[in-house]
Amino acid sequence: MTLGARDYGMSAAGSRSVWWQTLMAAVMLMAVATARADTPLPQDQLFKSWTLICRTAPVAQEEGATPEPYCRIYHRVRAQEDNTKVIFISTVQFLGKDRTPMMSLTLPALANLQRGVTFQVDQSQIYKANIQVCTAQSCVSRFKLTDELMKLFRNGTQASFSFGLNPQGDAKRDVPLAGFGAAVDALQKTGY
Repeated sequence: MTLGARDYGMSAAGSRSVWWQTLMAAVMLMAVATARADTPLPQDQLFKSWTLICRTAPVAQEEGATPEPYCRIYHRVRAQEDNTKVIFISTVQFLGKDRTPMMSLTLPALANLQRGVTFQVDQSQIYKANIQVCTAQSCVSRFKLTDELMKLFRNGTQASFSFGLNPQGDAKRDVPLAGFGAAVDALQKTGY
C-alpha cells in the first residue's frame, strides 16, 4: 500500500511544496553539520605557561553519532625530582549551552575529599572549592570561574592551590598564570 499526501493530512497540491521545504531543510542541516565536522580543529598552541588543545571525543558506536570536538587549556605541575611525573593539573573549559567557564583541578588520589581545596591568586582573598570525586588514580575538583575569579586569574601572576593528603598531610601546588588571559581568549574563539 502506498501512502499519499492525504494520508498525512496534506492536500495533494500542497504536498510537493511541503515535501520540498522539508527536503531543503534537511539538506541545509546536513550541510551545516558537515561543514562543522569538516572544519579542522585548531592546532595545539602554547601561551607561556598554558597550553590550548582541541580534540575529538570518542562516541559510542550508535548509528548517526558523530564525534564531539572539545577544546581546553591546561597547565601541568611536574615533580621537581622527576620532570616526567605530573603531580597536579589545572584545566579550563567552557561547558554547556551557556559556555560557562569552569576550572578543573586534577589532584593526587590521596587528596582528602572532606577538606577540599583552598586557593588564592597572588595575595588575594582565599577561596574554597569542593573535591567532587576521588578514584584510585586521582581526585577532581571543579568550580565555576565567576567574573571575579576570571579577572583575578587573568591579572594574576601565580595561583596557589592547597589541599589535604591522607592520612595527615598537606600539599601546595603553585600554578603560574603567565599567558592565562591569552589562552582563555584563544579558547573562547574556538567555539568549543
